[in-house]
Amino acid sequence: MKMLVVILIIAALVGTGIYFYYSSSSPPPPPSEEVVDSKYPVSGFIQTWMLNDNGTVATYIQDGDVEDSDEVKGRESLSETLGLWMDFALKENDEELFHKGFEQLQTYFLEEDGFVHWKIQENGNKMETTNALVDDIRLVEVLYKGFDRWDKAEYQETAQRIASYTTEYNLNENVLTDFYETNDEYASDVITLSYIDMQALRRMRDERVLDQQIYDNMERILEEAPLRNGFFPKGYNVEETEYEYDESVNIVDQSLVALYRAQSGGQTSDFLAFIRKEMDDHGQVFGQYDIETKEENVEYESPAIYGLLVMYCLAEGEEELAMDIFDRLKVHQNSGNNDQYAGGYSVYDDDTHVFDNLLPLLAEQQLRQKKLI
Repeated sequence: MKMLVVILIIAALVGTGIYFYYSSSSPPPPPSEEVVDSKYPVSGFIQTWMLNDNGTVATYIQDGDVEDSDEVKGRESLSETLGLWMDFALKENDEELFHKGFEQLQTYFLEEDGFVHWKIQENGNKMETTNALVDDIRLVEVLYKGFDRWDKAEYQETAQRIASYTTEYNLNENVLTDFYETNDEYASDVITLSYIDMQALRRMRDERVLDQQIYDNMERILEEAPLRNGFFPKGYNVEETEYEYDESVNIVDQSLVALYRAQSGGQTSDFLAFIRKEMDDHGQVFGQYDIETKEENVEYESPAIYGLLVMYCLAEGEEELAMDIFDRLKVHQNSGNNDQYAGGYSVYDDDTHVFDNLLPLLAEQQLRQKKLI
């Protein structure tokens, strides 16, 4: 099947969305120097093609003025990207790479009061007046783990500063919600289920920067979410006290909810059965499905989805299925020796989205650490 070029993101501003590829009229910038990573070719690709001059990780290879569906364009950089990149560095025990990420956080994303801008411009300018809960708590967790690993007090202090801001301002009806808008001073009335990373929240609770009652509320919303035809809800409205569903189910959302539930010992058997059936019947998983018919309503595949599904299957102990999905993921990797984008995933017309590369990188890292590859 011809692959349509569609690139997916995990989370942004008010919820998880889909980033559609756009083509810029300008050619991609030539890399300042080629970075070769024989262990993780995709890491070398990212460092060669997707770093801005200030070291921040760009969202696309190409620059451009056209915004995608979640209002990100060209070489802009996301706090979500930074958290994932620092997580990779932590798990590789790469203190230098981790600290570079920490310095970028301090310099470009973080305000003195603990507010984290969800995106910045290529040159580091801050334009946004909102944060993103899932990005903030990921940064908090990785900073605490960095403190555990390297015993640098500045990591712990920064984690506490971000956590204190988030738990004060992202709070609505005693639940942490998607974002806080600083200009209008309001917190979202929705918590997207794919934002509820219980491992991160558990660390915040253990560090006494998150009240037990808020933690319990977040866990209840995630674990008690009623399925609709085997799919998880998209979010929960804290003011209306009801779950919300998408008619067109985004598998990025579903995969993240399943991953977070699996990591917490929750039930995900329906979703696991659905993914196994898709792989058995089609040898692939599509990006979106109709919630009533369970039939795909798009033709694209996404390396970001496959990366998440590999990590989800590993969390469920489904190593064979994880490897089957990883094999399908590798089909999307540029692997030719003479390919200037060798190591990258889904590079079409000189462009790709960073999450179609970072999430496969994290999936491969987990497989290597489990000695499955």
